[in-house]
Amino acid sequence: MMRHFVLQLPISLLLPLISIETHSLRQDISIAELNTYLETFFARQNSTTVEEWEKSLPTPEEREDMRKLLSYVYRLDVFENLNGEVLKNYPHLREYLNITVLQGHYCVIHELIPTGPLLFPRMWGYTVIASKSFARRLLHHSAVHYDSDGPVCAQAAALFENTQSRTLAIAGASRYAVKGNHPSECQQKFQLADAAHNNRTMFHVS
Repeated sequence: MMRHFVLQLPISLLLPLISIETHSLRQDISIAELNTYLETFFARQNSTTVEEWEKSLPTPEEREDMRKLLSYVYRLDVFENLNGEVLKNYPHLREYLNITVLQGHYCVIHELIPTGPLLFPRMWGYTVIASKSFARRLLHHSAVHYDSDGPVCAQAAALFENTQSRTLAIAGASRYAVKGNHPSECQQKFQLADAAHNNRTMFHVS
């Protein structure tokens, strides 16, 4: 039987993954390392209120800008000239997002890295697109149940990287992130923050 191993790093090993001067991601890290680091800023169980959750949801303008940004990046053959400056063309996103190109061929769209022990304020998760010249398989991987269903985000990140797939989308909040009992408007038997059952999240744009 083939066994699959998922890389999960202790927090003490994560500091070398960022530039201390700019507090931005280093560009030579793996997708597995990226996921482990970004997860430290995700909304865990009972970590936010329903009011904060509602404020974090993307506006129609933000959703439209994200669609345009993803479409633009997806069409690029290579990422050698791609960086956060491109966000000036997407004014509704630039206050919250950054773009990091890893290893020269992975475009990561993620929230700005906090400068302290904080969580991502918008709880949007992150998206990775492999360049057309690098990807070997037109496969999409995603994970929505961070914190509640085991290392599903790490597993999706590992599969994406190991198969040289095209895209990866990770939701940035536990399905139980909102304190109390708040059923999803989409499907009442699930919780409000469950991105698998709430199409108001940025995950569904990604």
